[in-house]
Amino acid sequence: MRLKKLLPLLFLLILLLLIPFTGSRYLIYVISLAAVLSIGAGGLDILMGYAGQICFGQAGFLAVGAYVTAYMVKQGLSFWLALPLGGVFAAMAGLMIGLPALRIRGHYLALATMSFAYVIDLVLVHWESVTGGPRGLVTGRPTWPISFAEDQYFYFPIILIAICMFLVARNIVKSRYGRSFVAVQNDEIVSKAMGINVTRYKTLAFLISSFYAGIAGGLYGALVGFLDPLSFTIMDSANFVMMVILGGRGTLYGGIIGAAFFTILPEVLRGAQKWQELSFGVIFICFLIFMPNGVMGFVRKLQLSLSRKKSISIKDMSPDDRL
Repeated sequence: MRLKKLLPLLFLLILLLLIPFTGSRYLIYVISLAAVLSIGAGGLDILMGYAGQICFGQAGFLAVGAYVTAYMVKQGLSFWLALPLGGVFAAMAGLMIGLPALRIRGHYLALATMSFAYVIDLVLVHWESVTGGPRGLVTGRPTWPISFAEDQYFYFPIILIAICMFLVARNIVKSRYGRSFVAVQNDEIVSKAMGINVTRYKTLAFLISSFYAGIAGGLYGALVGFLDPLSFTIMDSANFVMMVILGGRGTLYGGIIGAAFFTILPEVLRGAQKWQELSFGVIFICFLIFMPNGVMGFVRKLQLSLSRKKSISIKDMSPDDRL
């Protein structure tokens, strides 16, 4: 049974490994971008889907990780050391917004995190000596142990990091930390009565989410090769929220599905030209109408329905047929 569940994942892994050898440079870049965004969406899913805290500042954390990583590399630090540093700085920014936000919830929390995104945008525009301001900042790719200048080479570390981050997130949500996150989301008062430190776990959820965004930002900057404030607007934060909702909150796989949807579908609709945005919006609304719990929610509902039908059919069988 366990092997049966792993087969689709193994097939997906083999498919991902074959893409650099069989796909075009354009396809490799798009899949790489989707993998990078899935890291940020996965971190946000821990915060929203498990801890129940809404955040419209994910693009701001992404920007912190991207610019810190790029700045450290320019100062001579190895990209592989600068990348986790970018994640740490993003986590510190998440702590700064997470602690004051502990006393508020719902749409007030959304407004607070949205304000953070606006502050980050102002910093990126006006701190020209570090960020390059509106002119942007040229970034480079790692050159150790080999040069990753080509997309097909940089594809492998991106996929590897994305898989590792997913596995870490999966272990987190299956541990006592994940169970505590869910308890806090369901009822804070009951969680306190059970001895769960609500403040601690809310802060931890913000830290994890922003760290994931920082790692995604560092990889994004290296992949794209250029950073500017327009890449990290409030609309980009809203896109991350929609990725989680579309894929399915509280599933982790939903972040991957949402990131793939928001990366690949616009490229598919590029031929529609002036109808591209309208087509994208209509398709997204259809998903929300017919799959209100996201794609993974729909899949779970389908699996439950099939298992019920199977159990009913077994009950209707005669004892001889069961044997």
